[in-house]
Amino acid sequence: MPPSHARRRRRLKRARTTCRVISALSVLLALTVAVSSLLTRDHAVRLAWWTLSGGLMVVSGLCSVGGRLLDRILALAYRRKTIRSGGVLLLVLVITAVLALLTTTSIALIHVHARSAARRLERERLLVAAAWKIRSAAGNLPRLISRYPGGNFPVNEEVTPDDISLVTRITDLSARFDLNNLAARRLPAGIRPPTAILADLLTLCGDFQPLERVEALKDWVDPDDQGFYESDRYLRQKPPYRCADTFLRSWNEVLLVKGFSKSYFAPRRRSFPRQAFQADPLRCLCLIPIARKQPLPVNVNTAPQPVLAAILGLSSQDVARRIAASRQIRPYRSPEPIRLLLGDETFQRVRPYLATRSSFWEITTRASRGTAAAGISALVKREADSIHFLRWQERP
Repeated sequence: MPPSHARRRRRLKRARTTCRVISALSVLLALTVAVSSLLTRDHAVRLAWWTLSGGLMVVSGLCSVGGRLLDRILALAYRRKTIRSGGVLLLVLVITAVLALLTTTSIALIHVHARSAARRLERERLLVAAAWKIRSAAGNLPRLISRYPGGNFPVNEEVTPDDISLVTRITDLSARFDLNNLAARRLPAGIRPPTAILADLLTLCGDFQPLERVEALKDWVDPDDQGFYESDRYLRQKPPYRCADTFLRSWNEVLLVKGFSKSYFAPRRRSFPRQAFQADPLRCLCLIPIARKQPLPVNVNTAPQPVLAAILGLSSQDVARRIAASRQIRPYRSPEPIRLLLGDETFQRVRPYLATRSSFWEITTRASRGTAAAGISALVKREADSIHFLRWQERP
C-alpha cells in the first residue's frame, strides 16, 4: 500500500472517530438540555431549550451518517485517486457550522423570550401597584367628596419605595349623562324622555342634526326590532353584525352604531361666539354598563352646565347657569330648590334625572418605572358607606 494511501486512511479514521465523538457528545448534550428544560416553568424558555435539544439531535444524526459513510469508504479496496480527504474535512466543517448556527440561534431565542418574560413580569408588577392605588383611592372617596364637593378632584401623583410612579385620576361619572339611560325599561309617567335629553346635549356639543344618531342608538339598546336602525340594516354592511338589543358595555360598541365614529368624538374647533354649542361630548357623556329600569340621575352639584341645560331643556339654559353659579356658594342638599326656578310642571318632568350625590366614579391609575408603563381603571359604585367595584379594565 503506498504511503500516501496509508496517510489518507489514517485521516479517514481520525475523521470517523471525530464524527462518532461529536455524535455521542451531541446526544449527551441534547439529553442534558431536555432534562434541564423541565426545571423551568416559563413556556417560552422551555420551547427555546427544546429547539436547541432538537438541533443537537439533528447534528448527532448527521455525524452518525458521516461516520457510517467513512466506514464504507475505509472498507473499499485501494483505488488510486478515489479517496479524497478534503470531502471529509468539508463535511466536518459543515457539521460544525450547523452546530454553531443552531447554538447561536437558540441562545438568541432564549434571550428574546427572557426579555419578553421580563417585560410581562414588569407589567404585572405595575398593574398590581396600580390596582393597589385604585383601592386606596376608593377608600378615600368620602374624604375627597367632602373636601371637593364640586367634583374637581386633583390628580394624585406618588412614587412608591420600589420607584414606581403612580398617577391617579378620579372622574365623577354621576356628573355626566349616561348613554345607557336610553335602555331604561320603565320610565315614570310624564317625565322627559332620555332621547330628548340626549338630542339637546348633542346639540350643545355642536351637532345640529342629532335625531338620526339618537334614534340609531335607541334602536341599538332597545329589546325590540321595531325601528329603522335595527339589525337588518347592519347585516347589509361588511362585515355584517347585529344590534346588541341590550345596554351598551363599552365605547367601542358605540362606534358600531350608525352615525358615531372616533372623529365624531374628537375635539374640533367651532366658530360660534362665546362658549355656545362648544361642549365636549366626552366630558358630558358617560357609559355605565349596568342594566337599569329607570334612568340614572345626574348630580346637580358636579354636572357641567351643558348637561344641566340638556336635562332641563334648551329653553331653560338661564336656569342651568343660575344653578351652576349658586352651587359654588353652597352645594344643593336637595333638588327641591330648583322647583322654584323651573315651576312645578317642568320640575316634575325632570325630577328623576336630578340628584345631589354622586354614586358612580371611574378611578384610573397609570403606573410606570423606567421605560415600562401600564394603566388600569375601575368603575366604582358607592352605596351608603360601602364601595363596590363593578368593573376592572386595563388601559394601554
